[in-house]
Amino acid sequence: MTPSPKKKKKVVRKVVRRKPSGKAAPAAVSLEPVSDLFSTRPETPETVQVPANAVILVVNGNNKGTMDTSGLKFGEFVIQHANRAGIRSFSVYVDGMKADTSYKEKPMTAFHKVEIVAKDQRG
Repeated sequence: MTPSPKKKKKVVRKVVRRKPSGKAAPAAVSLEPVSDLFSTRPETPETVQVPANAVILVVNGNNKGTMDTSGLKFGEFVIQHANRAGIRSFSVYVDGMKADTSYKEKPMTAFHKVEIVAKDQRG
């Protein structure tokens, strides 16, 4: 007796389409880009020119000017200036980006602006 060949089943996909309801069309969307309405960036970006071996230092929003960084590592520089300002607990921002502990041993040659913010001063 020879086995009979198996028949393949057809797979049929049924697409259900609903009729549109009688509801009103959604309100017209504004053509103005949202980014223009809620932009917090200045119209022209700041141009920061800093001499070699120096950074602009900002402590709690106060510009302290251009500071010499010759021979200092990032961690040494930040701790030194935080202590001068009487800050024990702080966050550090480098060129607008939040710095973490991996920056501690980096040389200061790659940075232009350093911001030290006391944790009790953040909003």
